[in-house]
Amino acid sequence: MSYLPISALAPASGAGVDAQYLRKWRKAVSNARINTGQARLLCLGDSTTQAANAANDVVTGFSYPTQMANQLTARGITSAVIAGAKPFIGSNTTDSRVALSGFAIDTTGIGWVNYSWKSTATSSTITFTPQFQTDRLEVYYARVSGAGTFTVDVGAGTLATVNTSGATAMLKQTVSATKASNTWTITHSVTGAVFITWLVAYDSTTGRTLVLNGGHSGATTNDFTANGLGGSWGVQAHFPLLAPDLTIVSLGINDAVGATSPANYLSRLTTIVNSAKATGDVILLSIVPSNAALNANYGTFEPQYVAALPALAASLGVAYVDVPWGRWGGSYTAANDLGYIADGIHPNNFGYSDMGAAVANVLGLSA
Repeated sequence: MSYLPISALAPASGAGVDAQYLRKWRKAVSNARINTGQARLLCLGDSTTQAANAANDVVTGFSYPTQMANQLTARGITSAVIAGAKPFIGSNTTDSRVALSGFAIDTTGIGWVNYSWKSTATSSTITFTPQFQTDRLEVYYARVSGAGTFTVDVGAGTLATVNTSGATAMLKQTVSATKASNTWTITHSVTGAVFITWLVAYDSTTGRTLVLNGGHSGATTNDFTANGLGGSWGVQAHFPLLAPDLTIVSLGINDAVGATSPANYLSRLTTIVNSAKATGDVILLSIVPSNAALNANYGTFEPQYVAALPALAASLGVAYVDVPWGRWGGSYTAANDLGYIADGIHPNNFGYSDMGAAVANVLGLSA
């Protein structure tokens, strides 16, 4: 079956998902365990995935993707690392691995939920120092008519030169280097704007789960189905490039604020799920229950969304796990009484840690 509520279980407990729904994920983890590949896990969502209102460096903080990665590793399920970097919205989410000089976050419609790192001046740089040894870097970039060129190096000569001018497209450049504690540098080298949307680093000789935090504060289902300026630079264009073996989707709180009808919410989720299914498996999570005293739409729309998710998952042939809504009692009052909510909308550190542990349990009993 696809619907596995785990709300009755103790906070540290979880439940597995029927193996039929996670065959690609299981195969990827198996390959990672014997060092013949990497398992890619994309966490797609809003601020409750990004981890607003929590201490949150993307590697060391309390987002549920980070806590999940830590739990997967600690339990011996799979060695998991936060491998991806992208522009984050909001001052509370930081990434100590990334430094910008000349590049800045651009929000004009190119990139992941329309966000990219953009440079208009040559010699601008992005440096990325992963927290583990790497020998590969994937640079995701927008190709734009009249755009510029960038180079990639690790301090010992140029490893790649990429001309980003041309027909509209989202593309990926994979760069190889000697395995080391590398600092990868992307340098804007030829005039014309350069747009970088994701960086993903890994060690091709060591199997791991590469966790990508694709959360975006304020995002709705529409943000993940729209495709940016020109129709080719948004989230949908990233799916075949990122090629996740498993995508975990948790969206809804911002749809509720905007009074998105359940029909439109489910239609857009269907588009997201089908795009993710092209390369891997999918788990739909329920959403964080919000305080209707802050916005009456939370109380009107969130219960309708959650009630419809099991049937949607079943119709699409994907897994549904009732975390955190059902796990935390099925209401804002219950979740708040358990001490999981920070501000009426977002979990606190304890809440994010519980979400991460619950999801790790699901994956652990399924892998």
